[in-house]
Amino acid sequence: MADKLKVVITDEQKEIKVETGIRMLLRRCCHAVLENEGYKGSAKIGITFTDNERLEERSQKYRGEDARYEVLSLPNESEDEDSDMPFIGDVYISFEKAIETADKQNDTLKRHLARVTAYGVLELLGYEHQNNDIYDKTDLAMYQLGLPSSSMYYIRNN
Repeated sequence: MADKLKVVITDEQKEIKVETGIRMLLRRCCHAVLENEGYKGSAKIGITFTDNERLEERSQKYRGEDARYEVLSLPNESEDEDSDMPFIGDVYISFEKAIETADKQNDTLKRHLARVTAYGVLELLGYEHQNNDIYDKTDLAMYQLGLPSSSMYYIRNN
């Protein structure tokens, strides 16, 4: 587990009020992911609540593509030289798009934000969208947070 983890949460969108408890949940989510990955040492992660327009601008600038989802992970975009902690990167979450997706998936906003945060941190650690491990590891973090995606499991007979 990380010796010390600093999660800096910024809210650059002002249209939607961030519910009480969401910031703490997302900090716990970052801790769970790093613990599961066996991360050693101290670390700093940035999480920014943004809007669709700013997420799209960042996706175009840093990836050269349209933002397809509500989360964008950018490793080491704004490293803080004054900090004695290694900076892992920034996770940007479009709050408005997260609300839409949670509603479409009949999920709570808190659960959905935790899921995209776990996914984003895993991307910062090098996992890619095409790799199925990222989904299993996201599910593990959700389970540890007490937010399992389902109580139904499929058991395959070999």
